Amino acid sequence: MIEIKNLNKIYLKGKKNMVHALNNINLKIDDRETVAIIGESGAGKSTLLHIMSCIDNFDGEYYLDNIDINKLSESKKSKLRSSKIGIVLQDFALIDDFTVFENVMTPLYFNKKIKDKKGSVMRALKKTGIASLKSKKVSQLSGGQKQRVAISRALVTSPEYIFADEPTGSLDSKTSDEIIKMLFELNSNGITIVIVTHNLEIANQCHHIIEIKDGNIIKDICS
Repeated sequence: MIEIKNLNKIYLKGKKNMVHALNNINLKIDDRETVAIIGESGAGKSTLLHIMSCIDNFDGEYYLDNIDINKLSESKKSKLRSSKIGIVLQDFALIDDFTVFENVMTPLYFNKKIKDKKGSVMRALKKTGIASLKSKKVSQLSGGQKQRVAISRALVTSPEYIFADEPTGSLDSKTSDEIIKMLFELNSNGITIVIVTHNLEIANQCHHIIEIKDGNIIKDICS
């Protein structure tokens, strides 16, 4: 479960060009939900997702499975990410000169708990339907295939949460539908999915919709 209380994010704090990106955010996300975070560009959606992913600092309270994130050191946050969290980005954030297998392997270099690393990579690739591409370099792949690699990488540590930032933003409609279907299938297997999206069709498929405007939550609706 995710619980956030009076969360603020300020960039360039104390300076003339200070930006208050998030203002007193309060929200709760239950286990196994699918959640859409919607709003215009610059509203604070990605900032909130990055905070929930434990890759950005903040003021306020954030509890992930009753763990007080603001009290964790950077090394403990890193361990938490490698054990509980998978992250999928719009631009894929893959290493083009690495193979599919090598890209999916990268989170496991920091995970001492998973002993069968090669087996974990292959299981993730099979779940996303790209095991046959394991030896291809990422630079040779289509956009949809790259996003499947990114999802495989997010899955390889068997996370409880996947945070996806515009996962279909650079994909055609057919490939977008395939990626969203895949994320919802992962949710049916017990993973909590949080998606930043501009696509209202995707948002309306989710259990929970959070709308942000100018750093404030203006709607928080659960179906």
